[in-house]
Parts: sequence; structure tokens; C-alpha cells
Amino acid sequence: MKKLRLTILPALLLCLGVNAQSLPCGNSSSSVCTAVPLAQNGFENPDSIDCFVTGVAGDVVVQFKNFTNLVIPGTGPVTVYYMRIDSILNLPCGICWSTNKANNVFAGGEDGCIKFTGTTTDQVGQYKLKLVLKAQITDGNYNPQALIDPPGGLEPYENTIPNTKLYAKVKDANGACVHVDTSASANNKVGNPAACQTGIGEISNTVNSLKIVPSHVNSTANVQFVATENSEANVFVTDISGRTVWSKTVNSTVGENSFTFERNGIANGLYLMTISVGKTQVSKRFNVVE
Repeated sequence: MKKLRLTILPALLLCLGVNAQSLPCGNSSSSVCTAVPLAQNGFENPDSIDCFVTGVAGDVVVQFKNFTNLVIPGTGPVTVYYMRIDSILNLPCGICWSTNKANNVFAGGEDGCIKFTGTTTDQVGQYKLKLVLKAQITDGNYNPQALIDPPGGLEPYENTIPNTKLYAKVKDANGACVHVDTSASANNKVGNPAACQTGIGEISNTVNSLKIVPSHVNSTANVQFVATENSEANVFVTDISGRTVWSKTVNSTVGENSFTFERNGIANGLYLMTISVGKTQVSKRFNVVE
């Protein structure tokens, strides 16, 4: 059995930068959506997936069955015992994601679902998404320490391994949810946070509501943000590949709130912190340094 090189599924590579970031909803659980058994591994037919209507709040659920055995061209056969979804890149602005598993971990062959939620005013059209995953290819119980954080991907083999393409679709209020073009020449849109009035704070000019002091973090930093309602605040830190490296839930009240960010072994580099409170999301870049 050869080592699995897996950042599976569809993709616009991270040259898209911050536009390709992941926005987890932070509420993955069995109540998010109900998995419907599929006959085949991979995602359901993209044409069976609903569209978001621009400017209208909505939910779209996508069904999938995790792979068990894969034959990857140039690598050979591999067995997937578990898969964890870390990030979903190139979503239309204003849309976040969650799954029916609290830890976003699925056993090989297990049916699952992803729920996309929110309001977008991004471009009308289709968005080819990329899932950033970790996989366990050693037998036994689920072990986070055994997960592979692979450098490669299946993008070159999308046309060889079936059902590995995932799309989000946006339509006008009076428009039709059109057929998905899965060809290499398709007009795939790029998620643009600046297109939404509420979204990533740093891009939508609401960054003053989120402060990270100091902005170059050696061990800890004080994080301050303004909430618009009394609610749980879901905090996520993602690296430049959109992978979530740190998360926390804090109880927020209307007005100014604060908490401590602890580095805890996070590698040096540029990161994005996103705080979601109700329907408000703000983000800010910061650096982790020695």
C-alpha cells in the first residue's frame, strides 16, 4: 500500500489568496443535515444540488459517500479508513459550511452531508470548490495523530476518479439554476469577499471591530471584538492554505468583548482570524513569529 497523497477534490489553487479562505459555520453536528445513502463513492451529481439565490438567505445540502478504496494514477491502490474535512475553499462570499459530524470526521465508506449556509451577493454562476482534508490510511480506531496532512492532491485526476468534483451555484432571483459545466474550459467563478456587505471584516472595511494585540504573536495575544448580539462567538484561525489550525468558542455580549489567543505550537507564518457572531463575521490577518 502506497502513501496517500490527498488534498482531495475540486480546486482553484491557493493562488486565489484570501478569496479562497474557508468559512466554517462552527456548528457541525448530527442536527445540521441528514445523510442520505448514495450508491457510489464521492459526491452526488452536481446538477441535483440547489442554487443560492443572490441576496437571499438560504441553505444548500450536498450528499456524499466517503471513499474506501482508491486507485490513484501514479500512486496505486490506497485504503481510506477515516477522512477529516478541515477547510472548503472558494465559496461564494457570505457562505459558510458545516457537516453532520461534530468533528467533521468520516469513516471509509460512510455516508455524510455538507450544509452550506448564508446570504451571498457574489457573482452569479458556478463555483468550483476545493476541500482540504486529512486522511488516515492505517487500520484501527480513529487516531488524529495518524492523519496525513498531504502536500499533493487529486486535482490532476478529477477526470479519472469519478464524483470528486464539488460545486456551489448562485443564481438571480428570477433566473434558473443552470446545468453545471464540469469541463476544463468551464467559466468557474472565484469567491470574492468584497462583494458582500457583511463578510470578512478586513475586506469589507469593518476591521476596526476586531483587534489582535500584538499583531506579531510570539506566545499569546489579546483579541478584542464588537458583538451585535448576546451569543456564542465562533473563532477560527486559518493558515494561507485555508486550513483551520486553531478554534475556540467564547460567550459574547453586545458591545466590546475580549479573549486570549494562545499560540500553542502553531508554526511561524501569516494567518487569518475569523470571528462569527450570529450573522456577523469579521476577520483580521496577523503573524506568528518566534
